[in-house]
Amino acid sequence: MSENVLDDLLRKNGLKVTKGRKEVLKLMEEKKDLPMKAEQVYDLIPRSVCASLSTVYRILNQLSEKGLLKSMLYQNGIMYYQYDSGEHRHYIVCSKCGKVAALENCPMDAFDNYIRKDTGFDITGHIFELTGICPDCKEHAESRE
Repeated sequence: MSENVLDDLLRKNGLKVTKGRKEVLKLMEEKKDLPMKAEQVYDLIPRSVCASLSTVYRILNQLSEKGLLKSMLYQNGIMYYQYDSGEHRHYIVCSKCGKVAALENCPMDAFDNYIRKDTGFDITGHIFELTGICPDCKEHAESRE
């Protein structure tokens, strides 16, 4: 995303254009297929742009409030942020390390159709989250045994 597009997007959403907001929004757009914790964003942003984790949290929350990012609280109690491309995705979260992996297809489509037929409701959205142990954590646990 070009600098001008970032500037316009921030202004259009009533936000002042700052280096921090631009850098976070650019990073989130580049990593749009991957929900990220604030700490992960902080690790990838130059300290000269965002010197503290609290600044990153503030920016992430501002961008979420304006609808530029989606924020999702997973069962592990951690808030994840993702660029809002309008795409519908689901994820599985490692309950040990917090690693997140995207599911290729929505496993809820058939269930949504069933509920629609059974109740007459128009399904406007759903939340579906899986937790498990990622291959790295599983391998690490097995190697200790």
